[in-house]
Amino acid sequence: QALPLTRAVGDRRGEATTLTNIGAVYSDLGDKARALTYFEQALPSFRAVGDRSGEAATLNNIGMVYDALGDKPRALTYFEQALPLRQAVGDRGGEATTLNNMAGIYLKEGKLSEAAAIYRQIIGIFQAIGAVSEESGSRINLAVTLAQLGEIAEAITQTEQAITLLQKYQLPQSAGGATIAQMESFLARLRGGAITQTLPPDQIDALVRNTIAVKTFASDKLREWRDALTDLSKTFTSKGPTWQIEVDFVEALIAVLDDQPTEIADDHPYAPHVGQVIAGILASQTPQLQHLDAQEIEVLIGNTIAVMTTTREKREEWRAALTQSVTIASQHQHTDEIGFFEALIAIVDGDASITLPPEHPYYPAWQQVIEGLDPDAAKESLFDLLANMVIEAKTTAPDTSDQVREGLLELDAAAAQDNPPISQFLRALIAILDDQPLSLPSDHPYHAEWQRVIDALR
Repeated sequence: QALPLTRAVGDRRGEATTLTNIGAVYSDLGDKARALTYFEQALPSFRAVGDRSGEAATLNNIGMVYDALGDKPRALTYFEQALPLRQAVGDRGGEATTLNNMAGIYLKEGKLSEAAAIYRQIIGIFQAIGAVSEESGSRINLAVTLAQLGEIAEAITQTEQAITLLQKYQLPQSAGGATIAQMESFLARLRGGAITQTLPPDQIDALVRNTIAVKTFASDKLREWRDALTDLSKTFTSKGPTWQIEVDFVEALIAVLDDQPTEIADDHPYAPHVGQVIAGILASQTPQLQHLDAQEIEVLIGNTIAVMTTTREKREEWRAALTQSVTIASQHQHTDEIGFFEALIAIVDGDASITLPPEHPYYPAWQQVIEGLDPDAAKESLFDLLANMVIEAKTTAPDTSDQVREGLLELDAAAAQDNPPISQFLRALIAILDDQPLSLPSDHPYHAEWQRVIDALR
């Protein structure tokens, strides 16, 4: 309603401000395209009245929209236009904000040295204006970047200074949300020699396998898995900047699901696992490398599931057929088929030590057998992740307890009506966090995951 009024009276500055406010609302609602149209309308009005501060803020807003839309080069162009304007009008806080946005893009592009240089500029600005919590947060951002560059000694120094600032001024956390406890946890990791993977191997394996699965043979579960990864990213983000590499990993997996570039640097600690996912998906899309046709693969999948479930009396007969197939494949030196047949024999024998890696051409078919024998495997992998998060919150990362609890409550609210067993499992985990007695019966579908948490905390 304010927009036509400001236009009617020729108030160009008021018009520009109103357009900017409308754009901000649409941006907050997630409608980035519509937000962009309003910001672009506001820009010439700010310029017409010579409002350089408003022009700079609008350029920064447009850059943020392009960043959210995935157009990093264009976003950087707008940030670079906004920066000298903010410097010219003496808006030091705005200058730091724009610089921080630029550093974020450089990080996503793997340009760590450029990002580190910008964080040093930001620290200088916050020191000059006495913004203590902001300075502390920027020092942590710099420390995380330096650690990824392998400059561990300086990363330790920056982290120590960030902690000292919060302690000196008795602040509970930095402007970015990092608490002293989180910083000290990060410092301990640094003193161990390097920033490496925090997630245990079984969690990483579950994330890799499930992402490949929903992009190949279990596409009906893609939306469910994407939602789970989004929640996991939020959980890692809530732990503070020291968990940025885990956030990067999960966001890269989400990008894979969306068929978007992963924007993860080659030297990132989780880059090999992202590569493993991509290789696994590509392998499923190259049937010309396989010597088995689609019908033969379906027979192998169907028969293996059958002898392990409904026709168990045929198990030995099917095992003999698979063994003969290994012999024939060996004669033709078809190594991929040999590995596939041997993995199926291992399933028939109940031998869990032989598996196929995600990049194997027949991995999707092998995984389909596994899923056929255990239709809840993907869900159970997710529940393993939740169990591990509770264990960490009760042992090595107690500062994350509140965030983990909030995440479990959100999941419980979604599952309460549609899936009571999942809701019961989630409430049992919440009870563990709250040190309350609530157990799951031995015949509960997720008793094993719950019991693993109990055993780990004894």
